[in-house]
Amino acid sequence: MKKGLHILILAAGQGKRMKSAVPKVLHKANGKPVLQYILDTAADLDPLSITVVVGHHAESVTEWFKNYKSGSFDAEIHFVEQKQQNGTGDAVASAVTQLAGAEGDLLILCGDTPLITSVLLEEFYDHYKKENLDLSVLTMELDDPRAYGRIVRGGKNEIRKIVEQRDANAEEIKIKEVNSGIYLSDLRTLFSALEKLGKDNAQGEYYLPDLIEIYRREGRNAGAFKWHTAKDLLGINNRMELAEADACLRMRKLRSLMENCVTIYDPATTYIEDDVRIGQDTIVYPGVVIRGKTEIGENCEIRHYSILENVILGSGCVIYPFSHLENSVIGEAASIGPFSRLRPGNKLGKKVKVGNFVEMKNSTLGDNSKSSHLTYLGDAEVGENVNVGAGTITCNYDGWQKHKTVIKNGAFIGSNTEIVAPVVIGEGAVVAAGTTVTDDVPDDALAVSRVEQKNIPGWAAKKRAKMEAQNNKEKDKD
Repeated sequence: MKKGLHILILAAGQGKRMKSAVPKVLHKANGKPVLQYILDTAADLDPLSITVVVGHHAESVTEWFKNYKSGSFDAEIHFVEQKQQNGTGDAVASAVTQLAGAEGDLLILCGDTPLITSVLLEEFYDHYKKENLDLSVLTMELDDPRAYGRIVRGGKNEIRKIVEQRDANAEEIKIKEVNSGIYLSDLRTLFSALEKLGKDNAQGEYYLPDLIEIYRREGRNAGAFKWHTAKDLLGINNRMELAEADACLRMRKLRSLMENCVTIYDPATTYIEDDVRIGQDTIVYPGVVIRGKTEIGENCEIRHYSILENVILGSGCVIYPFSHLENSVIGEAASIGPFSRLRPGNKLGKKVKVGNFVEMKNSTLGDNSKSSHLTYLGDAEVGENVNVGAGTITCNYDGWQKHKTVIKNGAFIGSNTEIVAPVVIGEGAVVAAGTTVTDDVPDDALAVSRVEQKNIPGWAAKKRAKMEAQNNKEKDKD
């Protein structure tokens, strides 16, 4: 834990340039809301407290993160509301009551900088302590400073003021070192200085950067720490910047996986979200999308253009191309696809096979069972060592309710079978191809419901002769 460190995250802004009904900090980058990355990074520092200032759609943001937990940080996240968005200084002032009586330092973070890392913040904090500063601002250098506040320095470490672009003169506009919006200060000194902020600026708001001049007037040490990689401090203000952040976070994730013994043949076309976990020596082929809380074991192969979402996949599995799996658990050494569809709620055992154009929903498939092609298994409980033939359908819905099919161990289901639930097919039973099953099948029985086949000798020859005669008659007319 950073001794005496508290963290305040500013997440009250509307984000007008996003042009969205969704709060800016809830827009997702590589699978997680932007604000969650900042919370995760803050929690990594193991501070005494984390407080989030909310404003625009405050209820939505608070609801999303009300049960937030991360790593070793198990304290409650506190939310305070900025009633009116009246500048960053006013946002920090909104937290004064919440932090009243707290002692130590306050690290102020922005809720829209998902690329920030704990390593960066550790160095920022260490510099703040080493230089014995009362206030420090984290800065970066940009070739195109855009609308960022300019850092006006008086010496190597000294900072005279921060000037917003709207208030900057011609010389100040040329400055490339800019304010990231991230600050460190002693709590008591900060809260005293907040009372002295004014609104004499182009926006008529309480600017947090104006604290620099207040500290200097009072003889306090105000400094700046310039970070070498500006991309780490990228703020999300529009959807283009959201896409840039998403790409950076995705590549971080892919790099981390490859450094930890996962083979990814084409990172440029592979999308793996931040919460995904993948075991050693698993291979991910081009075009794959892996989302949510997916966990993949060791020595698996995820072939081209497959999609996995919230899937638990045992070691040694192969997912063949163009398969879509979601909210399912799959045992070791299973084979899925190509063109398989696992909808939510499935549990597959070890060494199962789900082949091409097979769809499953809310079903179980026991060890060593297989459904190789062209089948639908919905609300089905299939035992071990069962073979489900091509074209089989579990008719689980009667128009009002879903019903369950049970197929016990060792059963054999012939091709083109319809199983009308609710029904139980016993152990070792055989269902003949083309059968419609409407009643339970006892253990080791044969179920047949086909119409008896009838062969009519010579029928085909007579039909051909008739058709040829008719065609010749039509030709004569022409």
